[in-house]
Amino acid sequence: MKKFLISIILTSITLYGCQKTAEHPSEHPEKQEHPSEHPEEKKESKITIEDIAIAAENYVKQNYKDGYFLYKDDSTGKILKLKLDKIHRERLSPIGNNTYFVCADFISEDGTKYDLDFFMKGKSPDSLEVYDMTVHKVNGKPLYVWVKVGDIWKRKYD
Repeated sequence: MKKFLISIILTSITLYGCQKTAEHPSEHPEKQEHPSEHPEEKKESKITIEDIAIAAENYVKQNYKDGYFLYKDDSTGKILKLKLDKIHRERLSPIGNNTYFVCADFISEDGTKYDLDFFMKGKSPDSLEVYDMTVHKVNGKPLYVWVKVGDIWKRKYD
């Protein structure tokens, strides 16, 4: 009798479990039923300081004329003939809305040292484009400073 009761209980438990699984099979599907209704998010490549540095270097190289990078200094109106000395790779500098900047040191034909800030936009390393440049320092003297407001860097002129 004991064996019979145990057998009935085990059978009931098994049948109940099978019924519950069949009752609501779509509540926990193994595969997504309608993948187009819930598309996977497109994962953008993260942009690194190296990506920004490479984009700036490529921009400079593509714009060399007669061995110099030509840059019009808006504050003086002069066309500067510059040679790239160094791209700063110390940190990633986001300034919001898929916008970044990186500093680069140049030396002019007369020996003056210029630090230019390159401003770029892009959602991925392959889409980074330079949209603006400013003279940040002349011979080490800053024309403005960078201040961090939250996670965003902003220029502050004295």
